[in-house]
Amino acid sequence: MSLVKILSNGTDTHLPKRIILVRHGECTANADINVYGTTPNHKIELTEKGIEQAKQTGIRIKKLISENDNNWKVFFYVSPAERTRRTLREIGGSFPKRRVMGVKEEYRLRELNFGNYHDPASIGKIKKERETYGRFYYRVPGGETGAEVYDRISNILNSSLADCGKNDPQLNEEMKKDIATLLAEEINLQKNVTDDVLNRTKALIMSAKRASSHYQKESEKCNIGIDTCEGGREKAEAALIEERKLSALWETRAIESGWKD
Repeated sequence: MSLVKILSNGTDTHLPKRIILVRHGECTANADINVYGTTPNHKIELTEKGIEQAKQTGIRIKKLISENDNNWKVFFYVSPAERTRRTLREIGGSFPKRRVMGVKEEYRLRELNFGNYHDPASIGKIKKERETYGRFYYRVPGGETGAEVYDRISNILNSSLADCGKNDPQLNEEMKKDIATLLAEEINLQKNVTDDVLNRTKALIMSAKRASSHYQKESEKCNIGIDTCEGGREKAEAALIEERKLSALWETRAIESGWKD
């Protein structure tokens, strides 16, 4: 995946005019799924068709951003895989050096880690399990969950804003929210949080709140002398803090995923 930030030199110099997400061109594994069982994922290369797709994408993007703007510039982000690097090289061929503000390899932009070598049968099994379990929380064997992808992609926000002028006084909170929402939508995570996942999240919130209440009572007992066990109050208070953090975390994620109570 390559992330292209398009900047304008107008009144909003430090704000991205556009954020364009580009998937890599056709790779050998797209043409033959058996490649996943013989080649490390990050070393999979583009096919000739994929190379041509990348070239045409560069031409189209340049045409899009140069219309009605003589001062346009670009900043490229690329994930650390051979197929994405090659895609960017072909796209970049359409852009004069004076128009390129920077190029940055961003490790957090990599696609979902699907584990190590897989044959077609195991890939099919994993995809079926993921659909029944819930795409957001299903952990691919040897890989990661959709929730983990969401976390690392969201964390790109701060560093990307730094690249385009994070400290500019015109950069407000609404801008940050808009970019975060765009990233979440583009990686198709928000729409995959099903009702059963939201209910499970709600149950975890309630469980954390009950535990929080329990530790609160234990701490109060120590305060009034009912329980004088050595270190009891400190342990109860520490546990209470951790449980409250957990409760807040789950509640935030549930709200972000669309749960309202």
